[in-house]
Amino acid sequence: MLRRFIVISIIALPLFAGEMKIPPLNTLVPYQWEKLPDTSKTIHHPLIKLLDENGQPVIKTGKPVSTRKTCGKCHDYDFITHSYHFQQGHDEYDENWGVKNKEPGSYSPGMYGRQYDYPYYHLTPLDWKKRGVPFEYGSPNWALQCGICHLGGGPTEFDRRGRRYDKVPDSKIAKMDPDYYWWNRKADKFLKWDWKRSGVREANCLVCHTPNYSKGIQDMRTTGKGIYKYPHFSSSTSAGLITTGIVKKVLDNGKVIYNPKAFYPDGTLRPGWLKISGEFARANACLQCHAAPVINHHVDPWYNTPVVRTINRGVLRKGFVWSKENISECTDNIVGKDTMNYPWDVHAKAGLTCIDCHQLPNSPGIVKQGVKGYQDTTWSRLAFAEFIKRPDHNFGKGNPLTWRVRDDMNFTVKRCEDCHDAMKKGHDWLPQKELHLKKIACTTCHVPKIHYWSINSFNFALPRPEPFSLGVKITGACGEAPQWFTLLGTKGNPIENPKAKIDGFYPLYIPNNFTPNGPKQIAPYAVTFSLHWIDKATGERLYFRQILNAFFKREGTVWVPKKEVLKVFDANHNGKIDQQEALFDTDAKVELGKKLLKQVGVKDPELEIVAMPFSLVHNVAPKSKAIKDCNECHTANSRIFNRGKYSRIVFNAPVKYSDSRIYNVRFLGIPVLKTENGKVYWDNWNLLKDYHLIGAIKPEETASKTVKIVELIGQLIVILTIIGVILHALGRIILRGASK
Repeated sequence: MLRRFIVISIIALPLFAGEMKIPPLNTLVPYQWEKLPDTSKTIHHPLIKLLDENGQPVIKTGKPVSTRKTCGKCHDYDFITHSYHFQQGHDEYDENWGVKNKEPGSYSPGMYGRQYDYPYYHLTPLDWKKRGVPFEYGSPNWALQCGICHLGGGPTEFDRRGRRYDKVPDSKIAKMDPDYYWWNRKADKFLKWDWKRSGVREANCLVCHTPNYSKGIQDMRTTGKGIYKYPHFSSSTSAGLITTGIVKKVLDNGKVIYNPKAFYPDGTLRPGWLKISGEFARANACLQCHAAPVINHHVDPWYNTPVVRTINRGVLRKGFVWSKENISECTDNIVGKDTMNYPWDVHAKAGLTCIDCHQLPNSPGIVKQGVKGYQDTTWSRLAFAEFIKRPDHNFGKGNPLTWRVRDDMNFTVKRCEDCHDAMKKGHDWLPQKELHLKKIACTTCHVPKIHYWSINSFNFALPRPEPFSLGVKITGACGEAPQWFTLLGTKGNPIENPKAKIDGFYPLYIPNNFTPNGPKQIAPYAVTFSLHWIDKATGERLYFRQILNAFFKREGTVWVPKKEVLKVFDANHNGKIDQQEALFDTDAKVELGKKLLKQVGVKDPELEIVAMPFSLVHNVAPKSKAIKDCNECHTANSRIFNRGKYSRIVFNAPVKYSDSRIYNVRFLGIPVLKTENGKVYWDNWNLLKDYHLIGAIKPEETASKTVKIVELIGQLIVILTIIGVILHALGRIILRGASK
């Protein structure tokens, strides 16, 4: 299997990377995905010419494929790529965005420009000198690090002034312009990026629309890893065609060797070579990034790449596995799987695909059949021909608490209520059914547990300059991994040991709006915590390079801890900082960190934890496994107040709860973590203080004054009733005796 050739990394920021034997490219094959839905009614794509950026057939020029010229012949390339999957905030970029949204240091709501907690990076603003902030990551860094996940177009094609990178003359490029300079972390130097040599990354349509395409070879070509010595963006799309047989080889200079057998003399592809499939895009393409598929009865938590491997984003955030197979059929070491004779997700089992819920806004209508109880809907009356020319790729999205990109599209995903009428069908056993359905999201009962692992916490406060390399030497253009991390839902580390036990995890519960003007409903979430430093003087998160220079020094090409850092952190005296030693769990460590950061120019450093909630709306269990026992919620040990133990990653740091929907901005002050006996627990009592769950709320700790009064009145009524019954009984006895 390709797995033996993996190099592990997280998101686009490698956690693990290494030198290894690369299999011959002609032996690499795409994944054997689960059987696709019936394609008998699929409209077959007409034959096409693969064209270069000048509009010439690539078989004649040997240049990389240009999707702008090839796909743009029939489809509106600019319209399609003006969607958040391609832009990631590039089209919403505003250097005052952070000020307007009370997020200092962010310049857009998307991955391009916003301070996300992972991957941990700072995109350098254009006016960085005027702002007095350090230069850290330029647009070339973003293209390198986010290139594995990013589909091209947007920030990898055009600079922040709207110019195509490789068309800007050198005379128009200012020194240290962050769109044209990058930080080489290994050399710790700022270098000018040669966009004319690397080319730009146009949108890669093939990675989602071609099932026999290799995302992995595309990733190697993008990042300059594996068989390649230098990143080359413009030829990355062509590199992925190696597994189709259309391309034989892509050279390090970007020249492409095509297979003449795949082409007619005029440059048109012969039938059967490029298997463009609408069904693949509907059914499996999303799994390459957003959910772990099940391949040959094994959950594959990595992106579909043979050499440059990254943890699948859906696994990373919330243990998301999408498959119609029963969990009991899985070969992974999942605790209790023998009794799990039900699918990973009932909707996958029923044949639904991502696009059935995350629909295209201007789709002429998708008729779903074979799903019991489904209510068909037509979303648009757009002519089919116009839709084919300009399909809107702004897929429907929910109301995320952590991500902010394209907020104007929130609430556009299909909801449970669009297909199922819970009031009319079922749930008759539920007391006060209408109230429960109003206050509780469907997934609260129908996603009772996640049976896979995810990330528990990140520690960005004390970076590790050397990677978790599993004994192999570091390679790669992106540099070393900066963060420590812990896992949730496993008794070991399945990243290192595929046989590690996976016992899954229970959701944590948070209120959220799921319709624009609807009530807040209690819903299940997976919550990841990250620890980092901020400068209280500005409110901005510190740059990774600032932290690196504060705690470490360079010896040749290697970063090593400073002597004073080893003295305080190196408990086992092995000359390096191990994961358990990297905790800021004593006052001495915290004070040393502040002292060192002040020495590199940080005015008022402080540690901060961010709690990042990710909604659990997939991995829906069958109705027989849904929660039906009232005691699950209405007792002192209510699952709604699940305390979910978390790793102790910090000592006495304030928590910033990431909740852009309920509170509009992320802010300090909501206590969602509690430390008891040295252990850290999730504590959502303050988030749910306005909800009165009979039998679950502890009035002395969390209830509002109104709830306390209601509780007191209820208690008095019960007491008075008991007294009344007793007095009545005594009266009857006395009167009966008197009558005799």
